[in-house]
Amino acid sequence: MSQQSPTHNQTFNFDHSSSSSSSLVIFNQIERKINGKLVKERVPVIFAFAMNGKRKELFDNELLPPHLSEKDSKINWESPLDKSSVIHMAAIYGKTNFVKQLLSVGAEIAIQNNDGNTPLIAAIKAGRTKIAVVLARKMSKDQINHQNKKGETALYCCVIKENVVVMESLIKHGADVNIATQNGTTPLMLSLYKNFPDIIKILLNANADTTLVDSNGQNCLHYYARTEKYQPQTINCIRTISKNKTLFNSLDKSGHKPIHYAIEVGIADIINQFLSMSSLKDVGIVYTEVETVCKSTQRKRALTGRDRVSVVIKTDSLGYEINAANKPKEIDDYINNEERQQKWDEMIKFYQDKHKFHPKLIFRLYKGVPCNKRQDLWKIMLGIDEMIKEKEGEFSRLALLERGVEEDDQIHKDVIRAHQNNVKFMCKFSDGQKKLFLTLRAYANKDTEVGYVQGLADLFGFYVLVFNTDEETFWGMYQTLNLSKYQLRCCFLRGFPGVQKFKTLETLMLKKYHPEIYTKIMRLGGYDSLYPHLLEYYALWFSRLFTGDLGIWILDIIIVEGWQLTLSIASTIFFLLKDKIMDEEDDLMSIDILLKKPQQLVTDFDKFLFIKYVKKNRIPPSQVDKWASQCIESN
Repeated sequence: MSQQSPTHNQTFNFDHSSSSSSSLVIFNQIERKINGKLVKERVPVIFAFAMNGKRKELFDNELLPPHLSEKDSKINWESPLDKSSVIHMAAIYGKTNFVKQLLSVGAEIAIQNNDGNTPLIAAIKAGRTKIAVVLARKMSKDQINHQNKKGETALYCCVIKENVVVMESLIKHGADVNIATQNGTTPLMLSLYKNFPDIIKILLNANADTTLVDSNGQNCLHYYARTEKYQPQTINCIRTISKNKTLFNSLDKSGHKPIHYAIEVGIADIINQFLSMSSLKDVGIVYTEVETVCKSTQRKRALTGRDRVSVVIKTDSLGYEINAANKPKEIDDYINNEERQQKWDEMIKFYQDKHKFHPKLIFRLYKGVPCNKRQDLWKIMLGIDEMIKEKEGEFSRLALLERGVEEDDQIHKDVIRAHQNNVKFMCKFSDGQKKLFLTLRAYANKDTEVGYVQGLADLFGFYVLVFNTDEETFWGMYQTLNLSKYQLRCCFLRGFPGVQKFKTLETLMLKKYHPEIYTKIMRLGGYDSLYPHLLEYYALWFSRLFTGDLGIWILDIIIVEGWQLTLSIASTIFFLLKDKIMDEEDDLMSIDILLKKPQQLVTDFDKFLFIKYVKKNRIPPSQVDKWASQCIESN
């Protein structure tokens, strides 16, 4: 529709000195905008009046039929520039009374301008609700359902303008809710894309066809998936539409399901809606097929007005949220100072050159690893670069192999719960969650005997924070689980045989270093089963027990020194909780609960003091190896 703009220099020359039409000054000079350009035009007085008269003012009846002929009155005059008529102008400029007057004297109600717009469509586009309702009442069904040159109906234009009042009037008077534009877009599709809950409900109640597709093969759910805003009020409508199970599995001409486009936009709530429709069977798409559509950071920001993390928070150097309970201390700055970084560079190079520890490595390990040196340290300890070179391309292949729906579902559920106080994991389907999902899925594909075990997401979520790439994260996980230095894979086999071994080792550790606790546990019957803390300690390496900064420090120690140090860390926890354990009721399960909450239960818990205790009470690996030999002999 050509844009109209009123002139500011028009004059009206009415001459009633004679009743003859020939004595009238018929034309005036006006200025108005057409397609954004200001043009001058000579128009009849009645046309100029439609643009400049007062809202409630009526035109002089003596200049209208039956006093003058239709031709002489110019009631249906059309501009040669854009075919806009008098009633078009009256509708656009909100002259309700004048529109009624024109209709009463025979003005054409369905006359079209160059764009194919009727006065009804022009009124809707101009936001003239009252006039649009007046026109709708006077029009036939065919006139109401007229399409302009873009294929837009009056109803479609109501969706564009979010005009519920006119929409209801049009439907009442026979509007067809399923007429599509030239590219096949229906009013329902557009309303879902714009996410107008009230309009969606009206269209569904009017039997809008949810199965129609546009020229690109996209159905209404494809349009909803591309919406730029989330409206909770739309949920029930989507449930109604999704009763047709074929809709959310339908592929468009580009081979994409609706969920692909939801991922492109990146609004987690809408992605979750699509996952729930498919009972999470499409969860793998969220993590593995997102690159099939454009999802650049710029695109996400343009569509959603935010990046993946939409809140401003203070974080530590690892990305964990800082609050009153875990404010960093001055010693954190000491850990990461430049002098210490240089010392770690020297120790890492020493290990690379001589394949043995620097004499001061263990001493400095307990003082803390600088954050920007952790990746280098872990990579040489785990031999990651060698694995990447030897197994080039294997991770990508494994990550894209589909697992069973149930296993992908379980990985997804664990991934979205892991490390929720870290910026890389706070938002669903963020880059951190994607990296973790692909790592866990790839490992489950490579080691089908282990597959995926609940809790691995918490442990290897730390690896996502340490390593730059998905491939490094995967091979870090693989090496950790499979190197004999860590004795970890056996902890995740069926029956948890590795944890069973640690049950015996922990008993021996208590007997030697914590005899009072040992005596109490033995009096209660000893560990007759795998108590939960055993899995938390020896399979998950304490990853869910402490704040992130301490959790990763513990991993530093284990990755450098080996699995034997898990017992030193466990011994420290028993040491700190001794009084509470001895005061506990005669119930092993109650003691087990205490052992899973060391940081919450120890008054004024301090991570540096904890590591100091670990170092002070460090059990020599040779002692642990001796206990392990006893376990083998006893079996």
